[in-house]
Amino acid sequence: MNMNFDSNFLLEVISEAPYGVLVFDKEGKVLLENELASSILSDKKTSVVGTLILDHFDVFDLSELLTQILEGERERFDIMEMVFGEKVLTIRCRRTKEWSILTVQDITRWKNIEMMAVQSIIETQENERRRIALEIHDGIGPQLSSSILQLETISERMKLKDPETARELQSLSDVSNEVADELRSISHSLMPRVLIDFGLEAALRGLINRINASNKCKVEFISSFTGESLDQTVELNVYRIAQELTNNALKHAKASSIFVQLLKNGRHLTLMVEDNGEGFNISELKNAVGIGLSNIEMRTKVLGGELNIDSSPGRGSVITVEVLLN
Repeated sequence: MNMNFDSNFLLEVISEAPYGVLVFDKEGKVLLENELASSILSDKKTSVVGTLILDHFDVFDLSELLTQILEGERERFDIMEMVFGEKVLTIRCRRTKEWSILTVQDITRWKNIEMMAVQSIIETQENERRRIALEIHDGIGPQLSSSILQLETISERMKLKDPETARELQSLSDVSNEVADELRSISHSLMPRVLIDFGLEAALRGLINRINASNKCKVEFISSFTGESLDQTVELNVYRIAQELTNNALKHAKASSIFVQLLKNGRHLTLMVEDNGEGFNISELKNAVGIGLSNIEMRTKVLGGELNIDSSPGRGSVITVEVLLN
């Protein structure tokens, strides 16, 4: 079987592939391509045959992997999701004795659909939070306040006639006041008015003050944020992430101390939440923090941010969300 036949046969095979295919030799020179590969790598669909593979993938991590392929240090690699210009690609590479084959799949459309679905889920969650908060504020709250007032009025009238009944009514009124306070706290948690009126930093301070007031945990807060107004989507999602992270530290990690930082440097906004709780194995992350992690990941994706988690059993957790502001 001669090399010319092999090349023609291989070209015929890759031309039918539903993804971009590049074949390159041991020196990294591109020998074969299909149309999808050239269209993904160049808007002008210019042929890349005869050029060096490394010239087309100058992203550090990817060029390092390709160099390892060329030097024989690696047989294969798979990158499931990589931002390449304005596209999102899945890239796979396999090395043989004579050449290497790299496949490129443009998943931008699917990532956009996924992002729209995530945004829809979050929007639905927020709408439901608003609805419940409004029901508490405008419905249950006033009704409960009216009932408490009636209880206190009746208790006052009964003091002389039936002191024991008066004490029971007052006790019931006290319990009702505690329920009303809890409802106000829930309503505020569902839709913090301070976030809308005064912005992210004030809302985070309010969240932390409520945790400290509960005496469940000591929370420290440091901010380099000057308080300028941000996009409402950014403020709401960063607040929800902080809310989820502090809740996880209290409920799941059983932390006694939490340290929250909100840092802004130019266009970079960073939220860092550190706790002294039980910690967890990152490999078992989803089982460790349940649905909370899913919400945090979704909101970070919507912001186009990056989520970093550092934790291990017995030494607490440090979770960082970094967002590049428009």
